[in-house]
Amino acid sequence: MYIFGHNVTSKCCKCVRCYCSTLNSHEFNVPLICRMLHGTFTSGILPTQYEKLCQAADIGTIKEDDRNVVLGEYQEVVQDLAESSMETALQEEITASVLEEAADNYQGLKVLSDARHCWRKNAYYSDVVFLGHTTHRAIHHELVSKEDDPISQNHETIGTERFYEWADARGLSIHLHGHDRNGSVNKIVKDRQFTGNANDTWHATKNLARSFVKVTKGKPINRGITWHPELSDKAAGIKTHFYWSMKTCNGDPVLLRSRLDNIVRHYQNDHRNCFAGNVRLPGARCKTDPNYEPTRTTIRDPVAAQLLTRWIQKTTIYEWPMDYVDCVDTHYVESFNNSLLQYHDKRIVFGNSQYTMRSHLSILDWNEHVDRDYTSIIRRQSAKNPRRVEGHKVLKPKTNSFKRTIWDRFMARIFPAGED
Repeated sequence: MYIFGHNVTSKCCKCVRCYCSTLNSHEFNVPLICRMLHGTFTSGILPTQYEKLCQAADIGTIKEDDRNVVLGEYQEVVQDLAESSMETALQEEITASVLEEAADNYQGLKVLSDARHCWRKNAYYSDVVFLGHTTHRAIHHELVSKEDDPISQNHETIGTERFYEWADARGLSIHLHGHDRNGSVNKIVKDRQFTGNANDTWHATKNLARSFVKVTKGKPINRGITWHPELSDKAAGIKTHFYWSMKTCNGDPVLLRSRLDNIVRHYQNDHRNCFAGNVRLPGARCKTDPNYEPTRTTIRDPVAAQLLTRWIQKTTIYEWPMDYVDCVDTHYVESFNNSLLQYHDKRIVFGNSQYTMRSHLSILDWNEHVDRDYTSIIRRQSAKNPRRVEGHKVLKPKTNSFKRTIWDRFMARIFPAGED
């Protein structure tokens, strides 16, 4: 038995009181075993990393059986706090959504969702999380496993169906659902009468420049047939046009297609139909700057215009304009999935108890720290992305108050008030 270490053999964590009372110093009169395990759980380190750390520091380790005893009650505390956090986030999202729109125009919640598989291939578990569109906090989480469906590609569909069952039982109205264009999720959302479907703009545009290369260069024999030199300098600009077309279409699929068709006319130096601006967004420079001059080659050959028109009309956004008129970006959900890596290593196989607890810890961490304040913005030009000008925010340090809350709740459960 170690006094200042934590290698204490016990049948249950309540037995920690047997040696805590022997300490002379009041500041060490705490359950050291639970404190050490609390630190390992909330830090996200793996059990093997914990053992290596303790062995290298020569402070002893807690037996696996004893760790499992603590884990049983500890994960219940974490689950209760995660559910409470999501309930609070839901109420905040409802309030923020009502305030964002006029009370008479409020039609329901807007949510963002995505599925994350625990492994890269043939995943056993999948986390399907739903974030509020306004607050970006997690309002619901579904854990789907192979016990629900042996095919991991179906897990996002199951998680989405469970979400709507939960929302309908709560009487929640979901006005808009944004996701990364999963075909099955598209069908679920479109089958709902009052829920709009929105697909992520980044996934739709990330390969535009790569596919556009096919009409900008090729073999000399195919010049004017499959490619044209007048299109060679327009890849980056066209991608920007796609984003602005989605932002300025006012939810109208016909107007979205019209703005995409206008890309050809814009590069022909015909700016009659270019965006003139509104109360939310400034107009295009070709409409507002009297000294505007084209910076890219003007399209003069009808063949080049025809090739560009044909390429635009084959894009996913042009073919399915209704899925992109809301210009929804799901990068917050992607960021949440990335933050899960702090607790879920895709190379490690966790048991059900460990995996569930780590998912709930991720939710607590995310809901406390998402959109936290920043101290400054660093702006630097990138050679790889010279058009990126928004800068990098230097965020304030995490507060991690959820860890203290977990500890207080866990201790209150182990040592109920008034118990000797």
